[in-house]
Amino acid sequence: MSWARKCKRNKYGPSFQYYDSEDKDDSGVRDEIHCHTEYISQSRKVSTRTSYYTTVDPLPSEDVDSQSVEFYDQPELPIFGHAKNPEELFPDGLKEEYQHYLTGLGYDIPSGHHKRTAGVGEIDSFLAELLCLEGHSEFKAELCPGCFTNIVMYRCSDCQDLQLYCQGCTLEIHTRNPFHHISHWAANHFKCISLKSLVYRLQLEHPVSKKCVNPIRTFGDQFVVINISGIHEIGLNFCGCGKAVACQIQLLQARLYPAATADLKIATTFRVLKHYHLLSCQLKTSAMHFWNTLCHCTDNTGIDRYPTFLHIMCQWRHLKLLKRVGRGHDETSMKGTALGECAVSCPVCPHPGKNLPDDWRDAPPERRYLYRLFVAIDANFHLKRKKMLSDKADPGLNHGYVYFVKKQEYKAHLEKLGDIISAKSSSCSNYNTIKFANLCGVNGVAASGVGTVDCSRYDMKWPGSVGDLQKGEQYINMDYIFLSSMDQNVPDNIILSYDTACQFEKNLLGRRLIYGTIFSFFAVILWLIPKFYFPAHQDSCHFTYSFNLNKEVGRTDGKAPERGWADANGMATSTKEMRPGSCCDTLDDIFGDYNWRKITSLGELLKKLKTAVEKRDEQMAAFQEFNNALPAEQMSNRAQAWHETISPSNMIESGLQLEETQYCFHADVLSQGIHTTDLQQSKILDRRSALHCKIDCWIEVQQSYVCSISGLHMRMIEEQSNTILMEDIPLLLPSQLADRYPCEPALLKIEWRLQEGQAYDALDDLHHHLCLQSHIFKFNDKFVRDMVYNTPAHAALLSMSLLLSKQGWQTSICPLKATDIQKMRVYGVGNGTEKNEGVQEALRVKWCTAHARAHHWTEECCLLLEEMQRIMQFHRWQAQWWSDKADDPHYAASPEHAEGLRAYVYRQANIRESMHSFCARTWSDVPQYMTFGQGSSDATSS
Repeated sequence: MSWARKCKRNKYGPSFQYYDSEDKDDSGVRDEIHCHTEYISQSRKVSTRTSYYTTVDPLPSEDVDSQSVEFYDQPELPIFGHAKNPEELFPDGLKEEYQHYLTGLGYDIPSGHHKRTAGVGEIDSFLAELLCLEGHSEFKAELCPGCFTNIVMYRCSDCQDLQLYCQGCTLEIHTRNPFHHISHWAANHFKCISLKSLVYRLQLEHPVSKKCVNPIRTFGDQFVVINISGIHEIGLNFCGCGKAVACQIQLLQARLYPAATADLKIATTFRVLKHYHLLSCQLKTSAMHFWNTLCHCTDNTGIDRYPTFLHIMCQWRHLKLLKRVGRGHDETSMKGTALGECAVSCPVCPHPGKNLPDDWRDAPPERRYLYRLFVAIDANFHLKRKKMLSDKADPGLNHGYVYFVKKQEYKAHLEKLGDIISAKSSSCSNYNTIKFANLCGVNGVAASGVGTVDCSRYDMKWPGSVGDLQKGEQYINMDYIFLSSMDQNVPDNIILSYDTACQFEKNLLGRRLIYGTIFSFFAVILWLIPKFYFPAHQDSCHFTYSFNLNKEVGRTDGKAPERGWADANGMATSTKEMRPGSCCDTLDDIFGDYNWRKITSLGELLKKLKTAVEKRDEQMAAFQEFNNALPAEQMSNRAQAWHETISPSNMIESGLQLEETQYCFHADVLSQGIHTTDLQQSKILDRRSALHCKIDCWIEVQQSYVCSISGLHMRMIEEQSNTILMEDIPLLLPSQLADRYPCEPALLKIEWRLQEGQAYDALDDLHHHLCLQSHIFKFNDKFVRDMVYNTPAHAALLSMSLLLSKQGWQTSICPLKATDIQKMRVYGVGNGTEKNEGVQEALRVKWCTAHARAHHWTEECCLLLEEMQRIMQFHRWQAQWWSDKADDPHYAASPEHAEGLRAYVYRQANIRESMHSFCARTWSDVPQYMTFGQGSSDATSS
């Protein structure tokens, strides 16, 4: 016989009937886990509880008390097959036992256990149970089970107990639950009533079991409490004893937040404020939707308390903000708060004095890039705000303490210099940011979006880095936001990525001179363009602003902020209708919550490092294999020589790109024919105007390399008898000037290499297109532009070959004729010799690419290792910062206040210490892991 007992509850009383059941295993010694199942029968329901035990002692006899055995309780098992999947409930093979148990209770086990359809056969019984709860259910006793004297009349809808009680017992039960919903049995149905109607009084300033000798009722005996269970009208008494504190303080001590200090008629519980605070940050729930939900949770009294709830919520956000950053532990309190002090800082970014070594400024040159600051400028035009009220009518509460810049100074700056600094036309691509900046205005909108400065590697907002935008990303707006965020104790070496960095960095120093001394930030800035936006830029931007062509940036893509906007955009529909101060305070809270969630997820940085190490080893092995087959020194010298000619090549490459644009535009104009519509003519004029601006900018740059080039352009245009169009203006590249005007040989060499490369590119593209000709394209429609463009490239090479004494190039680059383009039959490249110049060029490009990939992944590993160290150091510094505030706070108002200050300090310090310990434990083997594989010596030495 089994020692495990099964109990059966009596239907009419609380007693249990025990009976024994046989156990399958009747061995004398138990050395494995066994199952103890407890069945409880009550009315029409049967529930079960299963516990697991283990012991090496002999099985107890029947008279052994089960309390002496160590149990490992498991969650209660459901008795319906659709509640949980048996495979998930019993992963160790107890599925058959569970099914046998259900079958014994009379339940059919549906095949498949589909969660949605498995319980279809039980719908009628479930519906019957729901309807039973509308009445007394099985509790039909007339006398109160609490006092056995009075007649039962009331049942609580929020308590788990379904029994009915009398009025006195109901009040006694709810002395600690004053915000429950009470139902009164009105002869034949339940009717909702309030505890106030049962003469319940909530007494403040005294324990629950004690009464006040001088209770003071609220004015008119009307007081409304907003709780998570609904909106309640309660009877409330303030304490009028001699040592009683102010009424609003009494409410706060009872964890009720008063709506006003003068007219105390409404309050909200801390629980509902915390609940909505989390919902607004996590689910972006609007206050209106949350308020409507509270109204539906209770009988609506018809009193509109929604504006009051909004005011309380704004104050609650601000108080929690000041509490989390330790302003309550400072003698100056809120008045001494500095700009950006309340922001949640990124622990990965370098903060001098917090997470950087003391000698970081004296680091060797090969390690200085580890202490660079990676930031990105971006804007979000989803976070608009309508014109509601002025900043004076709703100034907000944060006043630049968090992420938004200080409004008064920001607005004064825009009004003072807005007319002086205006957006100019783009000399690169025609971006929407430039278009929006040139708009006359946005109807009905006070802010067209927000501009921000973020950590470009981990997407965290920087303190004082957010500001409203009026007409897109104007220079004056983005300058103020960027310089304000960098005025926060940052390193003097910064890598900054921006969509329009090629335009933004121009004249930035001149604009700073106009701004004066309002910003003290000075640093060495490397301007780069995020990889995502590179295809939209001109080729001339690719050499200067590319992450891939710059060293010491790792695998940073520069577009981390774009990944975080999806989180903030969920609040856009709410903030669009808010007043200016409330909007800024709400977004400050959303950004802070997002930063904190990113910080708590930094423990997963180990996965990123593992991927980086694998990629480093893979790319390093590929590079070494390729490098061993080539004269590496020769490849390196040629790559270095190529980098030295980048600066003047930008000008010539832009000219070649403009020349190609002229050919394409000319072909498009000819394709329009004679009879064109007004819309087509308008588009042609727009394109011609844009081309005119680009050519003017290019000629201005060309003037710095070729003297008097603008005058020569004018003379050539005047020599034309007819009006010359933009697509026909000669650009006067060095190859076109060679026979009529003296030109620097260096420029001719640069253009030679670029023209030669374009010729090979055209042939290579044509080669790929011909390979696919029989599958996709038709010849006459697809390749006419390639043939046309290869002809001027050949002519340019021919004119420069005499001046540069180039020979042998005509064997690989010949004038492209229509008869030369034929269907591909034999696939091959070059003449098969290793000395072929085209093959050597391809090998040179391949070597540079392989070297760059291996180098970037090695840098990424070193950056990740350094960032892990900074994260742990930042957590340690923050824990110490909180611990230092545990000293005797002489500014505390009372002993209770001092105790609360210390308790909060220890709690915050413990959180930071736990985060540091978790990171240190998780990343303890990272330095050793970095030493394995290819390229480990380079990574560790860096």
